[in-house]
Amino acid sequence: MNALRCFSRSVLPALALWLLCAATVTASEPLPAFDAQYNIRGFGFQIGEFHSSLANSPDGNYRYETETRTIGFIARFNKDVVRERSNWIWHNSIIRPITYTYQRTGGKKSRSAKLDFNWSRGIVENTIDGDTWKMPIRDGVLDRLVVQLSMMLDLKAGMRDMKYTFADGGKLKTYRFRIIGEERIETPSGTYDTVKLERVMDNDKRSTMLWCAPKLHYLPVRIDQREKDDNYSMMLAKYSER
Repeated sequence: MNALRCFSRSVLPALALWLLCAATVTASEPLPAFDAQYNIRGFGFQIGEFHSSLANSPDGNYRYETETRTIGFIARFNKDVVRERSNWIWHNSIIRPITYTYQRTGGKKSRSAKLDFNWSRGIVENTIDGDTWKMPIRDGVLDRLVVQLSMMLDLKAGMRDMKYTFADGGKLKTYRFRIIGEERIETPSGTYDTVKLERVMDNDKRSTMLWCAPKLHYLPVRIDQREKDDNYSMMLAKYSER
């Protein structure tokens, strides 16, 4: 099984990995710049690493980047590296994506995608492996990568049930999350008091749980996904603010 692809296409959006018709963030300030590193475990071993970083600039532009790669015995058979980037602005107290890029290299099949958001025209231009088409969007639609940031901001604003619409693969998709409790979690980077969330699904074939730490602006410090006989976990290993 392609474990990296499973995480990059299903778990990370839920952070990603993470998932309204609009993002209803009410915070007055965006998140601070940070760097985070996670260990991905599956089959009883560490099988990958996930890095994310948020950067900002004085002109009000923000950049969120992630990189996922296999390591250890999995990397002997699958050397995929997935890189994603979202450039966005803070508009009317919500995240507004400008461009999103996706690139998978190193494996048997490479893949690239780019989304250009034109808010004045209400469209997003999708380019996937060289093919381009346009799709209408409404105000508040996200890209798949900044769903995580919007969720962090909504948790900070006190929301308990969250719904996000994002453009992905030429479609508008919706992810929903809800808080189901609180729990103290131990990770390689330390021990955190967290709120526990689950992704609300229409079926029970897959379950995704997230533990988000208020101390880290509600950054997920652990993400678990279960699907049939495949169980994966992602734990925060390092975190720093810039």
